[in-house]
Amino acid sequence: MAAELSGLLKAGAGDPLSLLAGQWNFHSCFLAPFTPSFAAAREQFLVDGGGPLSAVVEQLRHQGLSAPEAVESARRLMQSAQGLCVAVVAGDHGIASVPQPFFGSLDATWREGAVQVMTADFRGPFATALAELARLDGRGWPRLVAGPARKGDDLRAYWLELAHGASEFLELTGNRSDARMADLGYWIAEAVAVLAGEGLDSEDHAALCRCRLIARDFVPACAHIAACAGEEVAIELLDALALAVCQHGGDDATAAWLASPQAAALGCPYDTALARLRIHAAGGAGSERIGPAVDALIAANRKLARQALTREPLWQVTAEDPGELLDTAAAAELLGRSPTAIAKRLEARTVPLHARDGQVRLPRRTLEAWREALARHGLLDG
Repeated sequence: MAAELSGLLKAGAGDPLSLLAGQWNFHSCFLAPFTPSFAAAREQFLVDGGGPLSAVVEQLRHQGLSAPEAVESARRLMQSAQGLCVAVVAGDHGIASVPQPFFGSLDATWREGAVQVMTADFRGPFATALAELARLDGRGWPRLVAGPARKGDDLRAYWLELAHGASEFLELTGNRSDARMADLGYWIAEAVAVLAGEGLDSEDHAALCRCRLIARDFVPACAHIAACAGEEVAIELLDALALAVCQHGGDDATAAWLASPQAAALGCPYDTALARLRIHAAGGAGSERIGPAVDALIAANRKLARQALTREPLWQVTAEDPGELLDTAAAAELLGRSPTAIAKRLEARTVPLHARDGQVRLPRRTLEAWREALARHGLLDG
């Protein structure tokens, strides 16, 4: 198994230096449970051989195995995996991670294969950290941590340092969706929650919020935003929350939180209402949700709301199922407008739209809700 792993990693070695320019150094490593996304990918692979982990088969074939041998070897690797061993590198712009399957043993043979995941400059310190992990064996998650970044037994400080490093990386890259960063964000936030989530300042909560957002843990992210009530960073986090949820296709639980007393306590009603409307629009909501969301935005600040509702691209529906879709001509007939007028709104993205496979069309349910809400406030022609 160790020999197979070594070959697999050599075939698909992860080079942290390729992620961003600059100087990178080995930071640490830790053992972690499967993230929900990895667990789902592993289950899918074991059931039908598909999904993200199907790339393992191709990596093994590139080593010279036949197709049946590669499939069987990859299946045995995934069946035997008990968690993940994660190497962390740090640079001028944050941190990055290099995960690999862990099979329950930290013996020398496994460690020799595992270090091959890193480029040559990192293998020495990674090997040292893995040997240190072996001496710590018996401690549970999230305490199996080793490497130069571990300072004594204050493991919460270690995970909070990772949270700030991950947050810096995410801000620098524009919260770019990345599977490795999503998994790392999940582990960081879960680790801090296990070790003790009390006594954190607003900067800690902001960093942990961004970790939750990249991991698509939206409701826990809301709790971190709530902890920043009265702080300027809360507005920034609301915008980040809306962006992340909209990219995911909306989320009813997050939208409900934004209408709750806890969200009202943030002290920024317009920004809260705007995030709520964006999320409902992304989810392809109808009048029962779009209407109250528009009303709340108008009530919070009519002048800013008028600008946002008529001139800003708030209305893209990203839900997997947007309902009935209309072309420009059909939407023009529904709204009593010319196709040219609808085309201009589509170009400016100031009308509900859904883009897929190179086609941009108008989702009828949200379009009707948009028309009704804006007409009620005299904004349909604004």
